Amino acid sequence: MQRTNRDWRWALLVPVLLLLTLAACSIEEPVEVEPEPEVVPTPASGSVDHSVPVVLSWELDDTIAWGDSFHVYCDTIRPPRREVYAGTERTCTVGDLLDDRTYYWYVAAADSAGAPYMFGAWSFATRPFLCTVRPEPVDHTTNLEIDPFLNWAVASASDTPSYYLAYVDTVNPPQELVYAGSDSVCRVYGLEYETQYWWRVTAVDGSDNTDTTGPWTFTTGPPLFLVDLDPAPADSSSDLDRVITLSWNVLTESAPTENWVVFLDDHPQPTTLVYAGTDTEVTLTDLRYGRTYYWAVTAFDDDGHTFTNGPWRLDIREFDVELEPSPADGSTQVATTGSLSWNVTRGAEMVVNYLVCLDSHTQPTTPVYAGPMTSLDLGALGLAPGTTYWWKVTALDVDGFTCPLDPWSFTTAP
Repeated sequence: MQRTNRDWRWALLVPVLLLLTLAACSIEEPVEVEPEPEVVPTPASGSVDHSVPVVLSWELDDTIAWGDSFHVYCDTIRPPRREVYAGTERTCTVGDLLDDRTYYWYVAAADSAGAPYMFGAWSFATRPFLCTVRPEPVDHTTNLEIDPFLNWAVASASDTPSYYLAYVDTVNPPQELVYAGSDSVCRVYGLEYETQYWWRVTAVDGSDNTDTTGPWTFTTGPPLFLVDLDPAPADSSSDLDRVITLSWNVLTESAPTENWVVFLDDHPQPTTLVYAGTDTEVTLTDLRYGRTYYWAVTAFDDDGHTFTNGPWRLDIREFDVELEPSPADGSTQVATTGSLSWNVTRGAEMVVNYLVCLDSHTQPTTPVYAGPMTSLDLGALGLAPGTTYWWKVTALDVDGFTCPLDPWSFTTAP
């Protein structure tokens, strides 16, 4: 029997109607869902510029019977993991926060039946560290001395500074750090006369937050006392002996000089005092060979004004000694009861002692003499006949520095 199109349509429609009927029979009445309790946080979520410590509080829907405690979590990460409060109050104070940070917080609680609730997470931001200082000298001060004291006083601050950084420079903004410490004063040395400078102060709190005040500017004045000196030895002199006399000739001076102070060091800003007095020369006996030194002379007038010339450079010659051995290097038929000697052909004035090593190795290491003499008796050494020996003389200066020379050899008579 052949089905018509009408039969096929009924065959498809019947199952659909059956499913719709079953679905209608299974629909239940809608269930009423309890709304979440309303919570009002303080500070409001997203608020900014809060000073530390921050008081957190939360107003809850009191139609719900709440349990005995609340737990508050607050952190710079989301979700916050650090618990900052556990108790029955609906407020807490959080003190260990950092300036200029965003914090997230939420409250965990339970009702009297033990059903858990979590409210949040909300956010707030602490205010940045703010510190303003008043400078002394004030901005645009002129005729300042070249070794000035710089002071600053805190005018306002959101937190107590832990320390300060002071910068002074001839460029604006100033980049050269001249002070780091907890005091609010520093002294700057070695500025140039009649020069404009800029300076600024950065305050740092206990969490390493910073705030900078400035820059301000000041100008140094002309010298109150002026002296022009001609040094001897001249600047950049070289090949000098370690015992040296420094002297200075006054070319011009704006007032009579009462005293002189001489500084010398092995760096370009000498600060080690080597002379103070009225003479215009000083002899130094403890310099070292092979070193470069810098020296400066400060003049004082009768009013206590100062003026410094220098620094000037001087190079002490290298510790260099030349010896001529006897017997000559490579000699044979040397008597075991003979002697060794060395004639100093260069640098004798630099040497205070000699160290002699002698043995049968090409690089002798056995010491046989130490002292100022330039000869050595072989008889006491018990040398073997018909044997080749090597010997080496090392010269020592007054500071114990050495000038080792190449070894020489000789062969004893059979």
